[in-house]
Amino acid sequence: MAEQEKKATGIRVEYAAGDNVTLRITPAEGGEIVIDFSPQDAGFLGRALISTSAVASSPFDKPEAGTAIADIILPLTQWETGRTNETGAPVLALDVAGGTRLVFLLSDQVATGLGQALVTEGSKKTS
Repeated sequence: MAEQEKKATGIRVEYAAGDNVTLRITPAEGGEIVIDFSPQDAGFLGRALISTSAVASSPFDKPEAGTAIADIILPLTQWETGRTNETGAPVLALDVAGGTRLVFLLSDQVATGLGQALVTEGSKKTS
């Protein structure tokens, strides 16, 4: 008898009524786990997941298993700038360790300020 193909766990994040966030997890074994979050809790969970992904993907020493990781300074692996096709607004895409790409929509004023601030920081000498 041929071995059955293992079904992957499904994860879906949805906008929910009342400006909340719903996380739906469908385990390979079946059923569904539904967890509702406030926007603040969803943001905390998102940062923790991205941070943990970066730590797990890092070539550096890993923390002990079971260590809670909430927020780290994310190691940037690549960046890209451009403008949206729809409105022409500036965008900044940042890739971090773990394969996460974060894309930010900026106003012209914020893009200019960010660029100037990065030039200033980049020209400082580190000890």
